[in-house]
Amino acid sequence: MRFGDTGVDDDDDDDGSQNTDDYLMDESFPLEPDEDELLRREFQMPPKPVPIKLPSMPDIVMTPVDQTVIPENSRKKDKQKARVTDDKQVANQSTKAKPD
Repeated sequence: MRFGDTGVDDDDDDDGSQNTDDYLMDESFPLEPDEDELLRREFQMPPKPVPIKLPSMPDIVMTPVDQTVIPENSRKKDKQKARVTDDKQVANQSTKAKPD
């Protein structure tokens, strides 16, 4: 016996016993029950699937927004902010400083 070999599938030594492959493929056990048989058992066949159509969304047209940044203007604003801050610091230091 080789590694992984489990031996004979049939666990009894009777030659007339049913092979595993025989009853797995037996036609007496249909994979899908007959519709008439289901009706006799008071079952109904499941309904056929209905394709679901999702509502279509309207196309949204976005208007472009012009947000061009001119580097010269943005630099001027930064310089103005820095200058105001510097002025406030100088003014506050000179007027609010406590002499020792």
